[in-house]
Amino acid sequence: MKLEEAYYHQLLLMAGLNDDYDGWLDSYLEAEDPLSRIVLDLALCGSDVNKTIFCLQSYCGCWPPLDETQLCEKLRLYLKGQYHSGRMDQEAVVNAMHRIADAHGDPGDFNIEIWYDFYHMDDYLDMAKDGIITRSAFDEVFFQFLDDGVPMKDTALRQRKNPSLLEKIKMFWNR
Repeated sequence: MKLEEAYYHQLLLMAGLNDDYDGWLDSYLEAEDPLSRIVLDLALCGSDVNKTIFCLQSYCGCWPPLDETQLCEKLRLYLKGQYHSGRMDQEAVVNAMHRIADAHGDPGDFNIEIWYDFYHMDDYLDMAKDGIITRSAFDEVFFQFLDDGVPMKDTALRQRKNPSLLEKIKMFWNR
């Protein structure tokens, strides 16, 4: 079992997204003979999510740093699948992104460049709801990130030639 894969499921469970966990664990239970220690420990956790999270945290804590870029891409693709299959609407995806980033930790403790979109997409949604930016501007940022992996900093919203004073302030603080 790869570290990124275990941590991926740990974050999803911590964010309350446990739809795919059982199938993932079952695939290891069927494929491994004999079972590795981590797969056995996870199987013994049963349906107790807190025990499972603790078990995954213990497993992931024994490894060197993980590839956060690969992890974020896998999480983005998961959320993309959830959205396009109709299992989550746009707001649910945005909320899940923030919960995943919160589960990963405080922005001061990780590479914010990689996690920025997960951590701040909800701020852009709130700005659209409050009329600070248009809903179409938010949709552009959201779908460019969700569908193509284009970071918010590279989207048209952040690259306007004549942004408003409020946008200039937000761009300054988000650099």
